[in-house]
Amino acid sequence: GNSAQLQHAREASMKHGTLVIAAVAADCVVVVSVQPKKPWSKRRKLQVVHELSLQAPPVGLVCSGVKADAMWLIRALRDYQKRTWERYEEQNLSPGVLQDSMVQVLLSFMGYSRSKELHDGAGLVLLKEEDSWARPMGVTTMIVSPDSPIVLVQPSGVLGKFLAYAIGKNSKAVNEALEDRLRPNIAGDEATELILSIVRETTLDHTKVELLIETVSKQGIERKIVPLETTTFS
Repeated sequence: GNSAQLQHAREASMKHGTLVIAAVAADCVVVVSVQPKKPWSKRRKLQVVHELSLQAPPVGLVCSGVKADAMWLIRALRDYQKRTWERYEEQNLSPGVLQDSMVQVLLSFMGYSRSKELHDGAGLVLLKEEDSWARPMGVTTMIVSPDSPIVLVQPSGVLGKFLAYAIGKNSKAVNEALEDRLRPNIAGDEATELILSIVRETTLDHTKVELLIETVSKQGIERKIVPLETTTFS
């Protein structure tokens, strides 16, 4: 039944997902992902935080799981954002609207009546019946935005709000460490140092991976890549 499919989707997101850790700091949200080392030509376009806003402050979607599912989900939400802008000239989807839209998309496989789906004047997120999936999506997501808690969206559509959370491979150990060691209202650099320390402690092979650090602030999203062996963040 649906419960078994949802369990398989969650396991797929854990098995195939990149380890991504997000933490709310006093002045930003820090998102760190563990990436296999890549040549420079591929590293330039690397991103985990996919911006779903056209102006500051940014609202970003973080996905971990089956890559094809994540790409489809991001495309569907960006199409919805475009229709919202064309109708209302609203350049940003708020975290609240985005989380409701996510639930609508993720639960479309259950065969709910389309007429009862959440929508507004911009229409449904999914415009066509053929856009509905016959299975749940194998992707776990987080919505990140400055001055807002991290919104976790499971493949089942269940929501949670956190000051810090990890998704993807080995996320259980990372979440346990975050719960023990993260303090509220720490500075962005301090949050980054803590995440890097936890990743180094919980990652076995430091030579094959590097870390993508994305800082989401009211001014925008900054990205940099550092080797896992780096001892301090600067």
